Amino acid sequence: MHGNWKYTLEFLDSKLRDLSKVCFDLDRESRLILEIIAKNGPVSETKIASSKKRTTNFSRDVVRYRLLKSNLSGKNDYLSRKNGKRIGNLQKVEKLYSLTFKGLLASLSVVPLRENFWMKSYMNMINKITDDITSKEFLNHIYYHIVLFLILHAKKDGMLTNYQNLETDFYDEYTSMGKITSLSEVTQIKVVPIDFKGIFVNSFIPFSVSLIVVGNLLENSLKFTSSSKDPDEQIWERDNYVDIIFRRWMWAMFLSDNKTPKQILKILERSEHTDLSESIIDVSEEIGDYELLSGSSMEGMAQDVLEKISPDIEIDMNNSLFAG
Repeated sequence: MHGNWKYTLEFLDSKLRDLSKVCFDLDRESRLILEIIAKNGPVSETKIASSKKRTTNFSRDVVRYRLLKSNLSGKNDYLSRKNGKRIGNLQKVEKLYSLTFKGLLASLSVVPLRENFWMKSYMNMINKITDDITSKEFLNHIYYHIVLFLILHAKKDGMLTNYQNLETDFYDEYTSMGKITSLSEVTQIKVVPIDFKGIFVNSFIPFSVSLIVVGNLLENSLKFTSSSKDPDEQIWERDNYVDIIFRRWMWAMFLSDNKTPKQILKILERSEHTDLSESIIDVSEEIGDYELLSGSSMEGMAQDVLEKISPDIEIDMNNSLFAG
């Protein structure tokens, strides 16, 4: 089992593609629009319609209908819209369309996570404030988190189409122990296609391991300077920095383009987010071997990973990236 869960990102991309198709009930044209935006970032209706991806069923009218009146806008909340540049000498301004977090998850059916415009910008920022090893481990962690989240919510086709408060629910899946809250209701995965049950177990293991691995790596790699001389205040500022940039990445990533971590902090500190909640995990026979999924086993695996990365690193097994 130890070797089975060491999936490559290419393999996870293929699984995320399948999961996204199960969770989001969208037609070909809608997915095509999501693909264009996911690859290019904020784009106008004109640029979408003139994309090289145009097909006989992808006219300007089709694009406009999907953007304004169909299942990509309004209550479904796959896209956000803001004003861009003024159009020539007219009083009108172009409308730029971006993905919401829900739109990002839906776009995984056509665009790998690593190729997403916002994810690439975000990981560039993470590289600048940590190091290559830490950023790589953190990207892996993001992958496993999304896999677990989609499996836990893929109760039926289109279940996420009208899902409410997606970002908040995603964020709340972290607990002070760094586990996924929904695991306390194991029955949620019973209706998931059998192919996804294996990847659920084999994603939960490295997800839990990465909580400890990334937390320890950040102790040595994070580039952060407190603005306070008070030791307690310094700890609070650093913890807040890690919380917003590394735990709330599903918000921070959409702000990372042309913004510094400090600017992102100011924006998100003004926003209200649901407090983290704790949950006792009840791992049943439904998802696998309890001993393998136990906390002590996870810690042992994390220690093995850290020792391979740097034999000299001082490991604190209580230091989980998302510990409360």
